[in-house]
Amino acid sequence: TTEIYTLSLHDALPILVNGVAYFPDWGGKLWAVDTKTGKAIWSHDVSDYTGTAGSASRTSPAYWNGELVIGTGNLMTPDLSPAFELGINASSGAMLWRTQTDENQAAIMTGSATIDNGIIYTGVSSKTEHTTITPTFRGSVEALDARTGKILWKTYMVPAGFNGAAVWSSQPVVDHKTGMLYVTT
Repeated sequence: TTEIYTLSLHDALPILVNGVAYFPDWGGKLWAVDTKTGKAIWSHDVSDYTGTAGSASRTSPAYWNGELVIGTGNLMTPDLSPAFELGINASSGAMLWRTQTDENQAAIMTGSATIDNGIIYTGVSSKTEHTTITPTFRGSVEALDARTGKILWKTYMVPAGFNGAAVWSSQPVVDHKTGMLYVTT
């Protein structure tokens, strides 16, 4: 019997590591698929990681030392819920850690993380424009410890009292020569 998997990808691109493709889909699942056979090694509902129905990931996974890192958000419903950055065991799909990236309930993660020397750099976005709440979200960039998910620092893109400047759909770039981190808003 031949098994055929049809997967609906969106903004995220798969990451390939040692013959395994890792990627999320619009149905709210995270997959590990054998690239030689096309068979699923494992898949998990992103909602199981976050504890919130409708959670999904539109970020390409980042890989570091046997760990996948993805961002989440409640993208598929008008409901509001926390956004998380997740550390996931690449072999089993088991969650290693979960970090809420922002207190604002409209926050979502839309850009893939960059992992450099054990530090995760990621931007925080929002779906405020798709809600009826008063806009209070401020975009930010965060650095997290890749082993624990602990937030090491957070920098807002606009000062307190302003809103907007979401960091969306882009991946931070580390410039070792200048010691700078580049992001777009």
